[in-house]
This record gives sequence, C-alpha cells and structure tokens, in this order.
Amino acid sequence: DLFGPRGWYDNIDGDWVLRDRMSSMLEKFKQICTQNNVIEFTENGLTLNIWYENSVRYIHVSTEGNTAFQKQVTCLPEPDPKYKASGPATLTNGVKGTEDYKINWLGWEASDVEIVLDLGSVEKINQIELSTLQYPKSWITHPVSVSCQLSKDGKKYNEPVTLYSSDNLQTEPMMKAFAFNNAGTKTRYIKFTITATKALPAWHAYAGLKSWVFVDEIVVK
Repeated sequence: DLFGPRGWYDNIDGDWVLRDRMSSMLEKFKQICTQNNVIEFTENGLTLNIWYENSVRYIHVSTEGNTAFQKQVTCLPEPDPKYKASGPATLTNGVKGTEDYKINWLGWEASDVEIVLDLGSVEKINQIELSTLQYPKSWITHPVSVSCQLSKDGKKYNEPVTLYSSDNLQTEPMMKAFAFNNAGTKTRYIKFTITATKALPAWHAYAGLKSWVFVDEIVVK
C-alpha cells in the first residue's frame, strides 16, 4: 500500500511526496545485495537488477500533473476475476505495474476491451498514455492496437486515433505505453478500445490457444 501509514509516500499539502527513509532503504538494500554478490531473488531466477528496476517503476507513482489520478474508470467487460487487482480503479491509482503480472495489472482472456475514463469535468489535456504488458511464457501479449476517443459529454466522441503494436510482437519490449498526443484539447471522457490478439501467435509454443491482454496505468497530462 504505497499511500498507507506504512507506505512509501506522505501527503504534504495535497501532494504525494516519496519518503526519504523509504527510498534510502531501497538504495541501501541494493548496495548490500551487490556487495554480497546476491544473484537471484526467487526460484524463478529474478535478478537484482530486474527486481530493482521493477521496484523503482512501482514506487515512482504518476500523481503530479496526472489529471487521471484517482478518477473514475469503467471497463467492458470487467477484468477476469483472477486478474482484477483492485478493479477498474487500479488503472488510475498512480501506480505502474511491473513484470509481476499478478500485481497492479488488469487481465482479460481472448477479449477486446473498452475502457472509459471520466476526468470529472472538462479539462485541457496534452497527452494520454495507457500501458500494456507482454509476458509470453504466461500467454500474455501486447494488443494488436489501442484506439483513443475523446468526448465532453460522454455521448458524442470524436473520430478514433489508433496506435498499433509491431506486426512481430517478439520485437516488442515487456512493457510499453501507447501514447496519444492531444496538445491543448479539452475533454472530460476518454475512451480506449483495445483490440487483443485473442490467440497466441505462430511463434509461440502454444500457438492458436487463447491469449491474454493486460493493462495498467492511465496517465493524462
């Protein structure tokens, strides 16, 4: 719980500020591991560097200047019960998921997804990001594409802007952000249409079986 009494952040005059004691503890722990040649963290071979990078990604929340922080989100369909984290609110809690897909990610099996974010009022925005995960050994792939539409009233949306993953998903990074530039645009509602692969690609050992699509933090600036 990043924002709880035992968490990483303090709320100072409405801003979430990383606690020096916690960040120092993280750096000291990394230093101790390095000095003592700690190579693996888990039975699956998690390395110090990967663990550290994931920890930094997890604790550096997207709150400052993020209009989407703690705003209302709806998902259609709802995420799979096995991978629902804290429900749709997970997408605007300011915390980015790591390579551990069981934490802070929402997952859907063989399904396209529609996500609608309500900023609460009409706001001027410049950029929108939505992150996805690829973890082939757990049958998770990046989506084929993500489309974004804007609306001031939640009824009439503009024409979608669509971003695509590479045709060869093997060239994609584990985590990627679909970033839409909307400099100076005014909107209240943001709709994402996520087109999933639905089946594992030909290069996968289990090609043709159902694939998963995993989504995490929405950031609006």
